[in-house]
Amino acid sequence: MVGGGLEVTPRDGSWAARSIAAAVSHPVGVGDAHFRFSNRAQEVDTIAFCAFRREWIDRIGYYDETLLTNEDYEFNSRFRQAGGRIWLDPSTRTRYFPPASFSGLFRQYSRYGFWKGEVARRSPSTLRWRQVLPPLALLVSILLAALGLGNPAYLAMFLGVVLTYLLMLVGVGVQQASKRMDPALVFGVPLAICTMHLSWASAFLLSFPATFLARKHT
Repeated sequence: MVGGGLEVTPRDGSWAARSIAAAVSHPVGVGDAHFRFSNRAQEVDTIAFCAFRREWIDRIGYYDETLLTNEDYEFNSRFRQAGGRIWLDPSTRTRYFPPASFSGLFRQYSRYGFWKGEVARRSPSTLRWRQVLPPLALLVSILLAALGLGNPAYLAMFLGVVLTYLLMLVGVGVQQASKRMDPALVFGVPLAICTMHLSWASAFLLSFPATFLARKHT
């Protein structure tokens, strides 16, 4: 399976659109999803738009249409498990326009996180570290905050985690503002990445009880 990289382009000229475009094409925002930011030809775990031989569908089946999102990642996981290789060729590019507003970004990544949880429930082996880290960090933060209500040591740990995270995001914002010569990104990129992480992680965690309750009801 071979595909190109994404040329992430702001949907409009607004501060939010520029910030979001920078965030969704940065490793801190999207982890090791190389097709979103890499310019190096390499083997990857998934790709957005691709070409492959027709006989692969006969071998591993079609896209799972019960998945409203992440159906391509689930298909690519089956592809790799069956012995296939996925190759990123950055010489071909697809122009991608992410949401132009933080509310749109929140909805998009909530949808991504929820359906990634459904894929993980069906096939835990498909999870990558970039997908486990945000919900795990959110759970640890909630636990430390809860314990901190009665113990100053845990509260200090919680504040330390939050401060470290915020400093990292600000560092990315400064780097992107300098690279793109756009001072607004100093604040916009951290806000966009934080929106991505929190919406994705929350929806991922909520997908498990939601799926259980839905199946129990039916």
